[in-house]
Amino acid sequence: MHRTRAFTVGFVLSSILGFLEMASLLAIGVDDAPPTWVLVVGFGLGSITVVGAFFAWSGHRRGLLAVVGSRAGSLVLAAPAFFLTEMSTVGAAFAVGSDGVTILALALLLPTVRGRQPSTASHRG
Repeated sequence: MHRTRAFTVGFVLSSILGFLEMASLLAIGVDDAPPTWVLVVGFGLGSITVVGAFFAWSGHRRGLLAVVGSRAGSLVLAAPAFFLTEMSTVGAAFAVGSDGVTILALALLLPTVRGRQPSTASHRG
C-alpha cells in the first residue's frame, strides 16, 4: 500500500477520531452526555478504528477497511444527533466538527481503498 500525503493525513485524522471516540466513554453519567448505549457503541467503533489503524499502517488492507468501515459507522451513529432538540450547543458543535473531520478523512482514504491513487498534475516549466 503506497502512502500518499492524502492517505497519511486521512489516516492520522481517523486515528485521532478513534482515540477521541474511545475517550468519550468517560462521559457516562455526565448530565449532557448522550445515552450510555451510544457511548458504548462509539467506544467500540473507536476501538475498531485504532486497532485497524495499527494494521493499516503495517500495510494490511483489512486494517484500512476496518478504519473506513468504523468511521462510516460513526457517521451513521452520530446522524440522529442532528435531529434532537435537547442537544446542547457544545454537543452540537462537537458533532458537526467531528462529522466534518470524519468526512474529510474518508475522502482522503477512499482512493487508497479503491486501489487508485489521486492523480497529480505535472507542471512543465
